[in-house]
Amino acid sequence: MASKIDATKIPNDSSAGKTYKCERFIGKGAFAKCYEIVDVVTKNVFAGQIISKKLIWKYNEKEKMIQEIILHKSRSHPNIGNFHRFFEGHNNTYIILELYKKKSMMELHKGRKTITEYECRYYMYQIGQGVKYLHENPIIHRDLNLDNLFLNDMLQVKINDFGLVIPIEYEGERKKTLYGTPNYIAPEILIEKGDPYEVDVWSNGSIMYSLIVGQAPLWEIYSKFKLCDYRMINDTIQFNFCDHIKIILCPRMNAVTFMDNKKKFRTYRFSTIIEHGCYKELFQKMCYAREKLEKVLKKM
Repeated sequence: MASKIDATKIPNDSSAGKTYKCERFIGKGAFAKCYEIVDVVTKNVFAGQIISKKLIWKYNEKEKMIQEIILHKSRSHPNIGNFHRFFEGHNNTYIILELYKKKSMMELHKGRKTITEYECRYYMYQIGQGVKYLHENPIIHRDLNLDNLFLNDMLQVKINDFGLVIPIEYEGERKKTLYGTPNYIAPEILIEKGDPYEVDVWSNGSIMYSLIVGQAPLWEIYSKFKLCDYRMINDTIQFNFCDHIKIILCPRMNAVTFMDNKKKFRTYRFSTIIEHGCYKELFQKMCYAREKLEKVLKKM
């Protein structure tokens, strides 16, 4: 079978006295293949990334891979994917991660198309908690999307894929690099303003939009999002859920009574979203009145 690797044998992890056996093929990326692997002694099952050293060296990605390992290994939170260990072989680097039988939220999205608002609150709360933890540490994920969010057997969200994660070394630092998944890229990246923490907030809003509406917002129309010039395509979405998606994707609506097209794009930080988020009584504390917001929406 083609998916059963060219190198089904994984060398012994001598530093931990572990031996693993390669099983089912899960997927692959630019430099790595991922397999379901089994500890031959304990029979515990993990996700194993097999990273080609040849490709890493060819594309000068070794430093980036080391940073990914260090940042993931040193972070521990209920909503962050568990990093077990890594070790080196002659041709590959092996990263052992927690395996999620419920798979990714993208597979949930493809199977269900849309989910209920109750379910969305449940998942978005967990995503928010996980990203808030990363920001407090302080690092930016920069590639939050449904493919990188996994569900364990308890339907607990786990944020994974630290390939684009970067540490923030000082307040206000911005690294200007074009990266990420098109449907989830924040306007700051497209207009080369750099990547503050808010790029993860934008991605969070895009994830919520995808889960509720059934399709991702297209990156080609990012300027419309910037000016709040769009409509929810599903008229059955409750008013307060529309509010919550807009408040993440749009300028600070609780600070204005009209839309100013010249207003610079700004998004909330997770501390604000969690304080006023969709998993509490939605926007009870918002000072922007519903009556005024309805007037704004009618003009859109």
